[in-house]
Amino acid sequence: MGDHKLSRVVLGIVGGVVALSALVPALKLSGLLIFDGQMLHGRGAWGYRLQWGLAFLLTGLFEESLLRGYLQSTLTRGIGFWEAALLLSIGFGAFHLPNQGESPIAILSVVGIGLMFCLSLWLTKSLYWAVGLHAGWDWAQSYLYGVSNSGQVSVGHLFATHPSGRLIWSGGPTGPEGSIYVIPVMAVIALGVWIAWSQSARPKEPATILAARP
Repeated sequence: MGDHKLSRVVLGIVGGVVALSALVPALKLSGLLIFDGQMLHGRGAWGYRLQWGLAFLLTGLFEESLLRGYLQSTLTRGIGFWEAALLLSIGFGAFHLPNQGESPIAILSVVGIGLMFCLSLWLTKSLYWAVGLHAGWDWAQSYLYGVSNSGQVSVGHLFATHPSGRLIWSGGPTGPEGSIYVIPVMAVIALGVWIAWSQSARPKEPATILAARP
């Protein structure tokens, strides 16, 4: 992977961790998320940190390559970029419906995240940033803060937490993605994507993806 591609992935990972690290303290300060203490120390912490990092990097690579890579490229040729983006983002949300504890806000946030990834694809013509953010966001949820990720708490997390208060505010068993607080966080990320890359995107470039690659 070239330096430019690697920097996009790293930028995405940092962005995902920072975004979750803004959402989780906001829930904590509002009394909607209770920290129960640190669960891992020393070697155990490092082992799970690396394992979950690799697992979520592969997850981000697979899901983004499938949904925002091959399928986005194929559908764009037939119905247009943003029509395909909306269809696949709704499909991305539907893919999460069987997960235990998913809520309407969580599904809406997944659709919004899918569209945000499509915006980054539109502007940068690559999936590297989206892969990184996908991985960083999931890693921060599942390992770093030990919150539910799509209704599931992962084995081997640094901190233990539990939600408190009304479902719409705390996210409940869904995790922070089920909290209404996630909406302004996503809006800030999308705005940052636009500010960072809209000026460098070529305005007259056709809205087609020439290669289905991450």
